[in-house]
Amino acid sequence: MSYRRKSLYAFGNGDNGQFGVKIRDDTECFIEPNRVIGVPVDEHGVKVISIACGIDHTLFLCHDGTVWSVGANHYAQLGRECGEEGSFTIYPVNLGVGAKIISISVGFYHNLAVVEDGRLLGWGDNSRGQILSNFPNEKIVLPRKLCSFTEVVQSSCGKSSSMALSEAGTVWIWGEYMSKVLTEPIIVDLIGFLPIVQIAAGDTYYIALTASGGVYSWGSNEFGQLGHKDYRSRTLPERIKHLDSMNIVYVACGSSHTLALSKDGKVFAFGNDASGQCGLGRKKEREDVPVSIPEFLGSHVSAIACGRRHSLALVNGQVWSFGTNNNGQLGLNSFNTQITPRRLKNYNNIASIFAGVDQSFMIEDPLCQSTLVDTATNCLKVPRFLNIVTVRELIRKNDNIELIGVLENIFTSISAMNGSFLFSDDRKFNCSAKNHGINLDEAMESFDLITKLRDANHSVVDAIVSSLCQIEFWESERIYSFDGHIPAESLRLFLYLPWFHVMVDKDHELFATVTLPFLRALFQYTEEHESKEILMRIIHVILSAIGFCLVCKDDKKYVHRIPQMLGVLDILRQVNEKTSKVPIEKFYIDNLADYVDIKRDYFNFLTGSGQPVNGHFFWTQFPFVMNALAKSELLQLESEFSRIQAANDAGPTIHYIFNPLVGTLPVFIEDDRFLEMKIRRTHILEDALNFIASKTREQLVKGLRVTFEGEPGEDAGGLKKEFFILVFKELFQPYFGMFKEDSESHLVWFSGYPTDLGNFKLCGILCALSIYNQVLVDFPFPLALYKLILGKEVNLDDLLQLHPSEGRAMQSMLEYEGDDFEEVFNVFFLINFEVFDEVIEVELKPDGARTPVTQLNKNEFVNLYVKRKLTIGGHDEMIRKQFEKFLEGFKTVMSLNLLPFFQPKELQELVVGNECYDWQVFKDTTVYKDVFHPNHPTIKAFWEAFFEFNLEQRKKFLQFLMGSTRIPIQGIGSIKMTIQPIPENLLPVAHTCFNILDLPKIEDTQEMYKRLLISMEHGQEGFNLV
Repeated sequence: MSYRRKSLYAFGNGDNGQFGVKIRDDTECFIEPNRVIGVPVDEHGVKVISIACGIDHTLFLCHDGTVWSVGANHYAQLGRECGEEGSFTIYPVNLGVGAKIISISVGFYHNLAVVEDGRLLGWGDNSRGQILSNFPNEKIVLPRKLCSFTEVVQSSCGKSSSMALSEAGTVWIWGEYMSKVLTEPIIVDLIGFLPIVQIAAGDTYYIALTASGGVYSWGSNEFGQLGHKDYRSRTLPERIKHLDSMNIVYVACGSSHTLALSKDGKVFAFGNDASGQCGLGRKKEREDVPVSIPEFLGSHVSAIACGRRHSLALVNGQVWSFGTNNNGQLGLNSFNTQITPRRLKNYNNIASIFAGVDQSFMIEDPLCQSTLVDTATNCLKVPRFLNIVTVRELIRKNDNIELIGVLENIFTSISAMNGSFLFSDDRKFNCSAKNHGINLDEAMESFDLITKLRDANHSVVDAIVSSLCQIEFWESERIYSFDGHIPAESLRLFLYLPWFHVMVDKDHELFATVTLPFLRALFQYTEEHESKEILMRIIHVILSAIGFCLVCKDDKKYVHRIPQMLGVLDILRQVNEKTSKVPIEKFYIDNLADYVDIKRDYFNFLTGSGQPVNGHFFWTQFPFVMNALAKSELLQLESEFSRIQAANDAGPTIHYIFNPLVGTLPVFIEDDRFLEMKIRRTHILEDALNFIASKTREQLVKGLRVTFEGEPGEDAGGLKKEFFILVFKELFQPYFGMFKEDSESHLVWFSGYPTDLGNFKLCGILCALSIYNQVLVDFPFPLALYKLILGKEVNLDDLLQLHPSEGRAMQSMLEYEGDDFEEVFNVFFLINFEVFDEVIEVELKPDGARTPVTQLNKNEFVNLYVKRKLTIGGHDEMIRKQFEKFLEGFKTVMSLNLLPFFQPKELQELVVGNECYDWQVFKDTTVYKDVFHPNHPTIKAFWEAFFEFNLEQRKKFLQFLMGSTRIPIQGIGSIKMTIQPIPENLLPVAHTCFNILDLPKIEDTQEMYKRLLISMEHGQEGFNLV
C-alpha cells in the first residue's frame, strides 16, 4: 500500500513493542511490511531520518533533532522515566535543553546520540562501562553528556562497547573491548593519521572507512568478519586488502557479518553466512574474504543495512532482503531463510532502509525519484576537510575569526590534513604511492590565497604555523606501521604541505619550528613519490631547510639535523634514479662552498687524518649535493694527493713538501706538478701510446704539458688542447676501425670489429686525462658510455639516443597491444651485426632462432636486444672486450674513490661540456687587447652582430672560436674569449687553442655580421686558421 506522504514501514520481531504497537497474534511478528503509526509527522509525512535498534528497543531520529524511543526498558534504554516495564508507545527521549541530535547508535541495551555542537550523550546499560565511569550506576535513565568528548561527528555501538569519531579524525573506544572492560575511552592506535569518514561496530568487532575507500577492521574474527582471509582476531586495525581497489563508500556490520558498498553500487559481503546473511547463495558458516554478491551485478545498490543475522539492500527504490527470517525480518510474508537477495514486492519508492537486531524498517517517499544517489552516506556527518571551495568561501566572507578557526582545526589534525584537497571524483580512491588522490592544483591555489592574506593579516598564516607546531607527529620517534607498511593515505600531507610558503621561506622566523620537524618526519615516513612536481617541490623544501641550517651552522641544534635531511634527499635521489623525472641539478647545493670547505672535508675523509669539517658528518658521504664543478675540483685535489703519496713512498728526504696545508691544498715543488710529453705531430697516436705506457698513474694525473717535436713554444694550455683535439680526431677516423658512427644520431659506439684492443685502453686513458686536464674534447659518445663506466644498466632510452631508428622500432613493439602481434612484427630472438660488410646473425637466447617474439615475451626481447647491441656484440663479444679495455684505461687514471661521486650526465659533462649558455656572461668576461675596449666602435659592432645570430649560429661561432659548441663545467665565463685587432681588410680569424679572436677593425655592424659568417663557414676547424 502506498501513501502520498512519506511513510514508515516495519517488519520482524515486535514482541516488546519495538514498532510502537502491541502485536496481537502468537508470533508477535510482522512478516510483511506494516505501517508504523505513532512516529512524529509533519505536512510531508513522517519526520524520521534514522532508526537504530537494540535487542528489544528502538530509537527514531527526526529531522528536527529530536529522538523518540519505544520498546523494553529494563536497562533504562528508552531514555525516559516510564518504568522497567517499557512502553508500546513511541515517545520522545528527554534530551534536555538545546540538544539537537544529528545521529544515533544503539548497542544491545545502551544508546549514544551525537549532538550538533559535537557533544556526545549516552544512556541505558552501563554495566560494562559503555556509558563511561562518570556514571557508576549500572543504568543511566536519562541522557547525559559524556564529559570526555567534544567535537564528535559519529558514534557506533557494539554489543556492550561504544566508539566515537571526532572532527579531528580521532577514533575512541570504551566499554567491553578485547575481553576487557574500559571505563575510560582509549584512542584506537594506528588509524589516527588516516582520514576516517565512517566507523561501524558489529557485536565485538569494528570497521573504519577512509576518505579514499580504504577499509580497516579489528576485533573478533571467528567467522572471518574482518575480511583478512583468516580467522585470527586483531587487536589493532588492519587494512582489508581485498577491498583496496573497490572504491568503498559505506560499510555495515551485523552481529558477525559485514557488507561493504562501492561507489558504483556493488556490494561485497564477508563473515558469517550460515543463515545466508551474506547473500552469496550458499549457507557457509565462514566467508573470510570479501565477495561480490552476484545477485546485484548489473544493478546499482544505493544503501545497505545489517541486522543481527539478516541484511537489506536498496536498489532503484526497491528493497531486497536476505538472511535469517525466523521473525519475519525479511518482510517476505514467510519465515523462510533467504540465502540470495529477494525483492519485496509492491514497494517501489523506498528512500531509506534500516535493520535492527531482528527487525527491519523502511521509509517510503512517493516523491523519491529512485536516483542512483549514495543514500547510505547522506545522514553521516564526517570530519571536516579543506578544499578550494571552502577556502574561497571563507575568504569571500571576510571573517578572519571563522577562517582562523577552520585552519586551526585542519592543521592541528594529521587526519584532517590527509583528507584535505582530495579530488572529488574517482581519482581519490585506491590511494597508493602511484595514486595519491590529491588535487595539487587546488592545494597550491588555496595556499596562494591564504598567503596573499598575509600582508593584510599575519594571524591567518600564523594560525597554520602555530597549529602545525602542535602536532606530536613531528616529534614522534615511532614509525606507524600497518601490517608491515605505511599507508599512502597517512602520507598525503607530505605531498601538498611543501606548497605552503613557510616551508621554503628560510628567512621566516618559524621555519625551524615547522619545516625542520616536518623533514624529520618525512625522513621517517616517506618512501617514494612518483610525481615530478611533488618530487621537485619536496627537494626544494629540503634544500631550503639545509640552507637555513648552513646559515645557522654555529648552532649545533640545527647542524646535527643536516644528516637526516640529506638522508631524505638521498632517498628521493634513489627514487629519481629509476625514473629520471627530475634533473640531477635540482639536488645540487650550488653555494655549498660558501659555508663548507669541501676540499678539506674530502681530504680528511680520504686520509682519515681529521674530523669532519662540521664535527658531525662528512659532506663527502653525500656527493649528490655537490655540483659537477665541485666534484671536478675534488678530482684535482685527489690527483695532488696521489702525487703526495707517491712522493712520500720515495723517502723522507722530500717529506716536507706535503706536510702542511696551505688554505686547503698541500704544497708541492713546482717542477713536480707537470707531466712533460714530447711527441711528433706526424706520429701522434704512436708516440702518445708509447709515452702513456711508460707512466704510472701518479705521473699521469699531473698537469700535462705538450711539446710538438721540431716546433718552438712553451705549452700554456693551447698545445695541450691541440694535442687532445688531434689525437681524438685520429682515433675516430673510420679507417682506424675502432668506432662506428650512426648516420642518424651522428654518435659513435664501439665497432665490434677485430682490432688492436690496446688502442681502446689508450682511448680510455686519454678520456680520463682530458678530465684531469680540464680540456673539452670532441668525444661523440651517448650517455650510455658513462652509465656503463659507472656500472649502471643501459636501457631502451640509450638505444633511442644512439640508434634512433632501431630504438623506435623497439618502442613501437612495446606499445603495440593488438592480438595480431606476431603477424605484424614477425620477429624472433635474433639480432644482426654488420662486420666489414658482412651481416652476422646472433641468437639472443638459446634456440632464439625458433623462438618468436610475442605479446608475452616482448619485454624480454627488447631488454636482451639492447643489452646485446650496446654491451656484448656478436659471437666473439667484441663490443664487450673493447669496452672493458676502454674502462681499464679510464680507471688507470680516474680516481676510483671519486668515480662513484658522479652521475652519468656529470661525467659526460666533464669530458664534453654542457649546453648551459649565458651569452651576457660570455660578453662580460671577454678580454680585449691593444686598442680594443668594451666601448670601441669595432667591439660594439661585433657584439651587435653576435646578438643578431640565432642560437645555432652562436653555437657555430663557439665551434669556430674554440673547436667545440659545448661549455666547460666551470661555466661559459671560463672561456674568457680574447679579442685582438687585425687590419680591416681581413676576415676574422680564430686561434682555437687559445680562444683568441682576431677581429678586423671595422665599425659597420652588417659588414661585421657578413665577415663573421664567412669565417665561421670556412674556418670551423679552429686551429687550422692560425
